[in-house]
Amino acid sequence: MYHGTSLQALTVGAPGRSRRTIGSVLAALVMLTSVFVAAPARTTDQGGLPDSLAINFQPANKEVPTGFQPDAGQPYAAQRGYGWILTDGNDRQCVDRHFAANQELDTYCHATSYYWDVDGFWTPHDSPATWRADLQPGTYDVTVVVGDPMKRTPGIAHSVQVEGVTFFDREPTSDSMTWARITKRVTVEDSSLDVSFAGGDLTKIVSITAQRVGATTTTTQAPTTTQAPTTTQAPTTTQPKRAMSLSVNFQPSGAAVPPGFVADSGAAFSAETGFGWVLPDGSRRQCGDRNAVADQRIDTFCHATTRYLNQGGRWVSVDSPAAWKALVANGQYDVTVTVGESRYQYSSIAHSAQVEGVSFHDRVLTTQASPTASATHRVTVADGSLDLTFDGGTKTKVVSVTIVAVGDTGTTTTTAAPTTTTTAAPTTTTTAAPTTTTTAAPTTTTTAPPNPAPSAPVIDVWGGDSISVGSRGVSQRFVNILGNVSDEGTVVNLTAQLEGGVARSMRIGPAERRLVQDGDFNVDIPIVELHPGINRVTLVATDNSGLTTTRVVSIDYDPVSVRPNMVVDWTQLGSIDEAAHVVDGKWRITNDGIRTAEPGYDRIVSVGHITWESYEVLTSFTVHGITPDHLDQPSNGAGVGIAAHWTGHSSNPDGNNPLVGFLPDADGFVPLGALAWVRWRTAGTSAEMIDHRIDVQQSSRYQIATGETHLIRMQVIGGQVTTYRWRVWRVDTPEPSGWQEFTTTGGEPAPHNGSIALFAHEADVTFGSVSITPFG
Repeated sequence: MYHGTSLQALTVGAPGRSRRTIGSVLAALVMLTSVFVAAPARTTDQGGLPDSLAINFQPANKEVPTGFQPDAGQPYAAQRGYGWILTDGNDRQCVDRHFAANQELDTYCHATSYYWDVDGFWTPHDSPATWRADLQPGTYDVTVVVGDPMKRTPGIAHSVQVEGVTFFDREPTSDSMTWARITKRVTVEDSSLDVSFAGGDLTKIVSITAQRVGATTTTTQAPTTTQAPTTTQAPTTTQPKRAMSLSVNFQPSGAAVPPGFVADSGAAFSAETGFGWVLPDGSRRQCGDRNAVADQRIDTFCHATTRYLNQGGRWVSVDSPAAWKALVANGQYDVTVTVGESRYQYSSIAHSAQVEGVSFHDRVLTTQASPTASATHRVTVADGSLDLTFDGGTKTKVVSVTIVAVGDTGTTTTTAAPTTTTTAAPTTTTTAAPTTTTTAAPTTTTTAPPNPAPSAPVIDVWGGDSISVGSRGVSQRFVNILGNVSDEGTVVNLTAQLEGGVARSMRIGPAERRLVQDGDFNVDIPIVELHPGINRVTLVATDNSGLTTTRVVSIDYDPVSVRPNMVVDWTQLGSIDEAAHVVDGKWRITNDGIRTAEPGYDRIVSVGHITWESYEVLTSFTVHGITPDHLDQPSNGAGVGIAAHWTGHSSNPDGNNPLVGFLPDADGFVPLGALAWVRWRTAGTSAEMIDHRIDVQQSSRYQIATGETHLIRMQVIGGQVTTYRWRVWRVDTPEPSGWQEFTTTGGEPAPHNGSIALFAHEADVTFGSVSITPFG
């Protein structure tokens, strides 16, 4: 996400080498950042060599799953005790997909292939290797995981052998099962466990664990109950009883933690933390931060009984039962469990929860008015563990749990709780109160208030209070009202209501994708909900003082069917909506065209009509800079170009308000046919063509520098079989004769018609006049 206004200069030129180091390749494959977490060393016995291991294969400097050590593809080293035997000397290339919620299943290393850039395409070449780890001689239970959460093709078949025992024999993976796990018993005779990959095609190894049978020590992943007394949170039943209070907020990693709470981000139970999930299928819980309400305590959740898989561009739920527990002293506790979520309330979601066998929620249905539900009961713990289960529900989402020991005086609570009960309260009664009554109060009654009265929120609508739509074509399925809401305090709610409809609570920025700045909003209004003429939308903002501001925006809807034969000269317009529609971001008209006023994620302007099939587009663009963090997830590199057969955002990936998807969704919406653009990545700039599944179809190196003007010509040859092609060149050079192109012939339904959309992704860009002419 872009913050602030400083921009980086563009990288001029492109690398001249076709074969890259591992760092460059990884940057081109996955340009995401994370934090390296050191893992505990493997356990050993008296012989000095380890008798267990837990290795996660992943890029360097990425998050390491709890209890694992990372392998980033480096050669075997005796000091480390494990690594690769590299026949051709090429380190393994490893990837973090940032796709699956469970980090243990989201990374892998290429075991038998090495990828080179050949004419702009990443091409695999055979690169045989084996893997070795030093272990004590003996019999081991070994588990191997293979796969890739994003790529499953017939050409990928995983094969793995451990100490000569076959674990996988050309094992394919699929959309419904993106990885495969097998455990077998093998014998180590020569102080090293050897893993080979003979017979497979493009094998990708995810993780490997091994535990010597009969070993007296355990791995760091599976501490025994005798280890619990070493932590203050997890006393065993043989220790003296003590009261305990704990407030847990279920939320994604990195989200803001409400005061007085500790965060749970779906990880497996750990004696070190004293709480966590019991996961029968090994799948870490997926957690969300909706950013729909200001109160973080009810804006986040974890999926308790379900996990979601991306199958063919659609998020599909599958059953994934789990439970949650916390180590506490035996005794009675007043427990509060909150379920639900701030955005989605469907009749198919029924929340159920039990604590120590006591029912707290029995298939509770939440509503828009009451999106979460809380229940408090007294329960008894007799085995040193408070257990939270979710039997009988459907897609239960747990928001928070609060555990308070009956009779707890506060002396044994967590650090967050005592601050409130033992420190803050005495300060208020002995110091703050006298100051208020002897100093502040007289000042208030005899002089003017020290601060002016609070003011109501300010709603700024960037397109003004009147928007014209349709007179130059209906360019997508939605009308967007964009702007920013601000306040001296905190805006806690913003609603948008189309006359005759229901008020919707709007998301307020910043957000990862379409909402860049603090207070930004974007209202998606379906075209089908409008009638010809004036349609009024009422925006109401409420702050934390209870003050409200109302602003009414009029949409003048005049749907006209236009042919793809127009020239848009931005400099002759009084406003952009006279000839186009601003889908995303804040834009302004300049003497050279339209320019991004605030660069960020996918600034978009759509032009034309959603019914267009065949046409040619010619326009120019000048890049003034790119955002400093354009390589961060989810942006993954700046880009400037044109989308053809644009129809509007979808809800895939999961999320709306505003919609953020570019993939086909469950309702059959397909946002675009093709995206042709210049892309900035770590390895340099390239000209790319992407299909409706956001898969790169064509790519070649392309040089660009700050302040240069370039031209784009794109042709769309429509019909049931559609061809997209384009070329880009600097304005002071001859137009090239070749094209980048591809044809949609089957598979997922690509759109057969749509408008054009100008894309400025994480870039400060000016687009010149746009010429659209019929093709054929």
